[in-house]
Amino acid sequence: MEEKREVVLSTVHEHGNPAIVDVAGWGLMLTDDLDDGGAIGLSLFVPTPQVADEGWLAVGGRLPEAAASCEVLDFQGEWREMTTGSGFWVGMVSGRPGVGPIARFRDASAELVPAELPADFSRTPAPEVEEDCFACGARAWELVAGSAEVEPLGYREEFEAAVCTRCGYAAEVGMLVSLETPEDFDPEQAREAAASHRASSLERLRPRLAAARFDIYAEAGGPYELAGHGGSSGDGLADPFAEGLDGLSPEEIRERLGEYNDGMTLTSVVVGAYDSPVRVTSELEEEFLGTEEELWDTLEGLVGEEVKWPESRAAIAVNHDHVRRVAHTAMRDAVFAQLSISLDGRPVAWEAARLGSHWVAVRTVGTTAITVSATGVEPEDIEIVRLTDAPRQLVPPTPPPFTTV
Repeated sequence: MEEKREVVLSTVHEHGNPAIVDVAGWGLMLTDDLDDGGAIGLSLFVPTPQVADEGWLAVGGRLPEAAASCEVLDFQGEWREMTTGSGFWVGMVSGRPGVGPIARFRDASAELVPAELPADFSRTPAPEVEEDCFACGARAWELVAGSAEVEPLGYREEFEAAVCTRCGYAAEVGMLVSLETPEDFDPEQAREAAASHRASSLERLRPRLAAARFDIYAEAGGPYELAGHGGSSGDGLADPFAEGLDGLSPEEIRERLGEYNDGMTLTSVVVGAYDSPVRVTSELEEEFLGTEEELWDTLEGLVGEEVKWPESRAAIAVNHDHVRRVAHTAMRDAVFAQLSISLDGRPVAWEAARLGSHWVAVRTVGTTAITVSATGVEPEDIEIVRLTDAPRQLVPPTPPPFTTV
């Protein structure tokens, strides 16, 4: 960071020198190392993480006025004392990005002190929430919402979360779709419409499949259902919604989005039915994030419980936050080791990670990074094959059954 800055609070750790700094023109930021670390804006409301060395996070935030200490839960499940001062706290804990840090505060008598939020924020009791607080174990939630200006940048930081009234832990709401089911909703008609849309989407995708710069793999036997795909816009595509969505009909939005997708370079394809125990992702190797990250992220997604969709925003926020944190915590017991899976008729070694009945394996072949994710089946019982004519072999995905909420 070359900008003029003032160190507000810092500490020394073997994996970095994390600090909260006040940067001219940018305001308060968290850096994982004062000498050569990256930096991220400090949230007004929740703990802020910044990736440091592999497996470590710099963490920091604002200290409640009544608090004398702050502790943060690390990846091993231990509470680690943070450095405090000048109304802030900062430190370093073991962890990975994906879920935010959990902090809790205590006063001079070691009693819990709630994190502070502006007094003018709206607050609605949420007794319907079924999960306990991940930070303190209480079940006393309220939905809190509001915004405040971030100086000197001038924008407003929005906040909406289910907040524990005992310790102030916040499960943020994020983006939620409407859960209201129309009275005339017909699940079978909706499923048929989804099937028709997926079939037409695949037809539109076939030319890009033929032009793909990587091979496409699947579990042998078929049918080879297209479960998903990804692409890169590069520098040549303009944002189809740069001027907003106002005045556009749903049909126009779909058409613009379709034209935009048609111009994207295909970079990944996922094959496997929604209810299949095995899914295979083929990705252009140059776009691949890396073996360890792929193994970790994919396995963590597999071990997560199924999320619920209760009626209140607070209950949804806490349940979805709970599911993410349970899966993240479970990854402490993941085993990373090679295993053998048949690829095009011969057993080969794959880098892999396993947790209970779930496992993920990764191997690169030429320009293709292959990821196999599975639940309830053994690696020796499956075979992965290259689709010799993917544009013709792939079939539209079968939609899952629709249910009303």
